[in-house]
Amino acid sequence: TIVAESTATYDGTTLELTTSGGGLKMDGLASSNANTLDDYEEGTWTAAFTSGGGTVAPNTSYDTMNYTKIGRLVNVSGNVDGFTVSSPTGSLTMTGIPFAVADTAERSDRICVVVTAHGLVSAEDNIFGEMNAGSGIVFSYGDGGTGGGGAHMATLIDAGSYIRVNATYMAAT
Repeated sequence: TIVAESTATYDGTTLELTTSGGGLKMDGLASSNANTLDDYEEGTWTAAFTSGGGTVAPNTSYDTMNYTKIGRLVNVSGNVDGFTVSSPTGSLTMTGIPFAVADTAERSDRICVVVTAHGLVSAEDNIFGEMNAGSGIVFSYGDGGTGGGGAHMATLIDAGSYIRVNATYMAAT
């Protein structure tokens, strides 16, 4: 039931918000119908990194990322830079994403991530990221295989590096 107030009216088919600054709050509705939009959330999260060895840590003044969650669809984006590194080796994974990636049928959980990386130890082409169920954002370059350098992304990060990412994925819940 919609009750007319100073900021909202309902004519039987359309809900209209008529006062500046209003919004539609949908959190906590807990509808069991899969087609009901019952969740919307915006916020920030702190990016961290794991590697095959050594350490890769962003400057804590530049490690806050943004997210928007609408239903189960999550968009994450932001910039991380000013790294502290100590003999990093192997793969590079950004952790701390706000919601786990869904484990979906036929590998449709394998999400491609838009990545821009600059200030790397050496210039590399085709830097990309991907997200799989149960992972953060795994960064690779070249053809993504171990022969193409994908398994050695952590070795490219140094104090002057920065990484910008944007990804949209399906949350597990």
